[in-house]
Amino acid sequence: MPQESKTVHEIRFPIELKGKSFPKLDHLSSLGFDSIQQTRSSCLLSKIDSRDMHGNPLLFCQIKLDRNEASAKYSCPEGCHPQSRRLRAAILLLRCLRLVPNLKASASEASAALLPSLEFSERFSLEPYESLLQKIEVLSSEQKKAQLQRQRLIAEAERCSFACASLEKENEALKARVKQLEAVSDRHLQELLLEWVASHQGAISLPKFSAANNIPIARCEEGLALLLRKGILVELPGKLEAAPGVSHERLLMQKKSVLGKIQLGLSSLASSIFQKSLEKPPQQRNSKKPEERS
Repeated sequence: MPQESKTVHEIRFPIELKGKSFPKLDHLSSLGFDSIQQTRSSCLLSKIDSRDMHGNPLLFCQIKLDRNEASAKYSCPEGCHPQSRRLRAAILLLRCLRLVPNLKASASEASAALLPSLEFSERFSLEPYESLLQKIEVLSSEQKKAQLQRQRLIAEAERCSFACASLEKENEALKARVKQLEAVSDRHLQELLLEWVASHQGAISLPKFSAANNIPIARCEEGLALLLRKGILVELPGKLEAAPGVSHERLLMQKKSVLGKIQLGLSSLASSIFQKSLEKPPQQRNSKKPEERS
């Protein structure tokens, strides 16, 4: 998870602490500091107003005092006004200095560090209340518009994500389809099917045919369906039969399974009769003997 962005600034100016030893500043805890770390020559006071999602200080101010310098280090997270944060840090520093005994500071150097914050406070206090209220209303309206826009963008992103997932699935199916079609053409597949049937005495098992020719079963079923649609194979009640005029032997196909097995059967007697009828001239097949007419 990314950390929330912030900038760190500092106010500092020289001071002078009289006395042989550094004064104890435990009483500064009354100003709301979370921790006070004091040594023989310095004191660090920390105030943490908020933390980020990782537990690190986000909105904080640290006051450091030693014999020669006073400083206030403060953070300005994204969305906070820099001058407002500087003003709060300056006020906290002045409150600390007011409670430190035997302290001297140069008025010119202290004012150079603190005047920008005081001037901002002056400009802010002189601004009419109506103007501030109007700005608040404008910002509130912009916030509502931004929230609505965000909701629309989230909904649009969800729709786009769903559409992309559907298109990706369709694309994968088309890729698989193209791969199947590129493996063997319709014409070659039909020839392989008919050759298999002719060489196996009129019977075909699609799983065995698929394994022998390295062709997916679904593609084999498509080739068989093409033979039916083109009339090379015709469907009779309870069976499938080769159409007359086909160069291969007459085929009888028994439908045994919708899951991929179709049995093609042809009795030797029917095959023999069909072969003999093809060998006779058309006149002999259509004519009848005189005794049969009488």
